[in-house]
Amino acid sequence: MSFLLDVLKKWLNLFASAVVILIQRCLGCYDSELEAFKKSLNVEVDFEGSEETCTTNPGHKNFIPITELKASHFPVKYRNQDLLKTVKSLGDLTVKISVSVLGRVKTGTGKIFCVTKNTSNCKNSRNPRQTWWEIEVLTSTHVVKTDDEARNSKCRLFYDTENSSLVSVEGLTVIQSLNSDNCSLICVTCDEELANRLNQLVNNFIVLYERTFDRFWNPKKKHKPVIIVSHPHGASKKVSIGKSGKTIKVSNNYSALTYTIDTCPGSTGAYVYTL
Repeated sequence: MSFLLDVLKKWLNLFASAVVILIQRCLGCYDSELEAFKKSLNVEVDFEGSEETCTTNPGHKNFIPITELKASHFPVKYRNQDLLKTVKSLGDLTVKISVSVLGRVKTGTGKIFCVTKNTSNCKNSRNPRQTWWEIEVLTSTHVVKTDDEARNSKCRLFYDTENSSLVSVEGLTVIQSLNSDNCSLICVTCDEELANRLNQLVNNFIVLYERTFDRFWNPKKKHKPVIIVSHPHGASKKVSIGKSGKTIKVSNNYSALTYTIDTCPGSTGAYVYTL
């Protein structure tokens, strides 16, 4: 029975944001106002802010560029190459979300969850094709609130450094969760090569995630490492590392994990990776 419970917890952790109601949401969550129990994690989207003018984390000294991340950045007991590969893989799926709102641009972060093939005219092409792909990006409702905002949004992919090539997909619609402030931004592409690449990256993350889960999962351990890959202030990917805190009951069917970690405006919507 304990084995089955561990397996169930593993999959709930991986797909937590796709589940409407969880008994314990501490197995995997997204940066949202529920985590505002910790003052350092107030929900903020970024309206054209910058690292230079940041007052939340001046200097950004605890943000690690994704390209510079090493196993030595992790707590001593977690300095493992598989964990490093998993976080890098998470970075591959992390996107910068830009939403045009009344002439201004707000930015947030999201994570590609899945890629689905469709066989009707491509919705974002002047020369419609019969085959196109939906890219589901998990984020926060604070980033994308309505279908109108979704249609005025773009996701920049593979934004690892300021010199990264510009690769982006456009938003189409948003699916809101009924019981949390998470949502799924649906983007579209007719680029088969891009879709196949993203699908492979999703599969890679699942494999690596399971491997590190099996190695580090310990339900009795408190203050576990928490890792976030995000786009603070809409800049290139940064990694921040912190630790989990208490699980706070929000309602009869819903609990929220608190954690201490550096985030900034623009980090909202990022996947919160707990070990």
